[in-house]
Amino acid sequence: MAAGLPGVGIGGLFYLASALLMPVRELTRRARGRPTAWRVVWSQVGLALGILVALWASGEAIGAALGAATRVQLTTTGALVVGAAAHAASPTPAVWRVSALVGSLGTLAAVLLLVQLVRLGVSLRARRTGRDAAALALLVACAAFARPADAQRTRAATPDSVAILRAAADAAYDDGDAAGAEQRYVAVLARAPDDSRALFRLAQLRAAHRDEALRLYRRYVAVQPRDPWGHLALADALSRMGRTDEALRAVDAAARLAPRERDVAMTRGRVLARADRTDAAIAAYEAHLATAPRDAEAWRALAEQRRRAGNVPTALDALAQAQAVEPDAGTARRITAWRRATAAVVEPQAIGSRDSDDNVRLGGGVAVTLPPAGALRTTIAASLVRGTAVDDTVTTDGARVDLAWRPRATLRLDLGTGVQRAHAPARTTLVAAPDVPTTPTTPSRPGNGNGNGGRPTTPAPTTPSTPTTTVVTDALDRVVPVGSARVQWRAPAGGPQLDVRAGRALLDATPLLARNGVVRSDAAVQGEVPVVRGLRARAMGRVSGFTARGERATRTTLGGALVHLVEGWGELSLGGQRLGFDHASTLGFFAPQRADVTEVGAYVERESARGVALALDLGAGAQRVTPFGEATGRWTAAARAWAQLLVPVGPGRALRAELDAYDGGVAREGTPGSRWRSAAGTLGMRWAL
Repeated sequence: MAAGLPGVGIGGLFYLASALLMPVRELTRRARGRPTAWRVVWSQVGLALGILVALWASGEAIGAALGAATRVQLTTTGALVVGAAAHAASPTPAVWRVSALVGSLGTLAAVLLLVQLVRLGVSLRARRTGRDAAALALLVACAAFARPADAQRTRAATPDSVAILRAAADAAYDDGDAAGAEQRYVAVLARAPDDSRALFRLAQLRAAHRDEALRLYRRYVAVQPRDPWGHLALADALSRMGRTDEALRAVDAAARLAPRERDVAMTRGRVLARADRTDAAIAAYEAHLATAPRDAEAWRALAEQRRRAGNVPTALDALAQAQAVEPDAGTARRITAWRRATAAVVEPQAIGSRDSDDNVRLGGGVAVTLPPAGALRTTIAASLVRGTAVDDTVTTDGARVDLAWRPRATLRLDLGTGVQRAHAPARTTLVAAPDVPTTPTTPSRPGNGNGNGGRPTTPAPTTPSTPTTTVVTDALDRVVPVGSARVQWRAPAGGPQLDVRAGRALLDATPLLARNGVVRSDAAVQGEVPVVRGLRARAMGRVSGFTARGERATRTTLGGALVHLVEGWGELSLGGQRLGFDHASTLGFFAPQRADVTEVGAYVERESARGVALALDLGAGAQRVTPFGEATGRWTAAARAWAQLLVPVGPGRALRAELDAYDGGVAREGTPGSRWRSAAGTLGMRWAL
């Protein structure tokens, strides 16, 4: 090329070197697994090659012109010197070319050396602050060698270069080239640290790196404190990090700058919804829609929050408003799905169980769930189960009505009432009478001379009597009123939770319990509080009374656990319980003086894209039992499992299967013994009418 031509200064050479080295840099980024931007690389390389070709062509053209001018020269005698001799006689063009090339390359080397020295000084500054003065002196000394004209040109070109870099970054951002845009915005900030556009765009590009994005948004707000959208972007970043109160303060700052701005109201609603403050989010969206009733997006957001609060009918009203303002296929599908979810549901069920004592229960039932009336849902259920033991059969049937009411997103109340009936035919029991030995004797009277003269005779061997039987018959027909009540409250944003319940039921896990008419009345409370992020502490207490045939036994249970929340999956827990009865019982269930249980548990909920839902509640651990009047037993293994599977089989129809299994279930009430094992299952088909 023809170095030294006009326009070919140190800046041009530096750009050409950088552009030609870009493929090497991208290969290095790819080898390290970092994103690459080959489209930008090839465009810059092509531009550099075009410049080189143009410079070469220009140099050759100028050289040819100068050569032609010197080929014809007049000698002192007036003769013409033509051709190579004249050209050789004038070496000036070659000298200028070589000198210009050497000067340009030398200047380029000096600038590159200066850049490396600056980088070295910056890297050493964090480690060795004592060398800052030396690095600064070196930088000043190197800068002294630069030509004043070059420094003036650099200072004059700085604003233009920032604008050019920003324009290139904006173009890459608009084209979807995230890596290229990020690289150019970083370059802009290196030259202009307070460039607000570069700060904002770079924060958007680095949203996945939450801490870095938050830092950039804070810098943007510091540079542009009067921009409400900067405060809203900061609020969104804080909200995604779970810092809800700080996010709401940022929204308030934006509201002071633009009180009527739609984005302020929508951001406030999203921040509250993301923090699970459903009731507050509903209030925020409703306040906005009171002044902007034709905002379809706000109606859809309000519908989703009302559905989360359990009020599907009013959620459907909001969706209908959104569809009227802005018809949308997705909204229409949601309306259809939500209407199906609020329809009346009929679910016939088959029930079965078996335990380690060969008690078998088989039966069925049906449950009808009525359409909701606002936040109230009603279910009517009936069942019939036949329990069979080795020597007995008892049938239990019942009917009940359950009400579920959610006046607020954080509060739910469940009430149920009904009757249970246990009946069985007369039972015949054969009871063997105790053996009574008989001793035949010989009469003491005078005989025919063959006797012993009235002296006592030797007794004959005793023989047992024939066993006698006692027939005991007792028919069973008992009706027991049953009911339940439950209150659940949970603070938003993963705050404390409280669960209080009470109930009364007839125990029918075995025919013996049902025949004895054992009725359980209990009250329980469970609380949960957050400890640190993702970890919660849970405590529970329960008191149960068992009554039948004039006997009453009371059981007390205390327990606690540490719970680790697994986002998107469920929870893991580690806990234990201690329970005990006030006295032993003969009513057909195991009543130890004390029992200790430790357990590792897991609860998982998953749902596929086509609506297949699976819930698992698993536990495994050990138990130790102390019966009345006996020594404390050793630790033995115990396990439990509960699973529910819901599989859609058609529009408005779903197959539901449930499994409940125990091994060593001393923690479960009404078990016949400490090593009792059982498995129960329910299979139902849900039909939406």
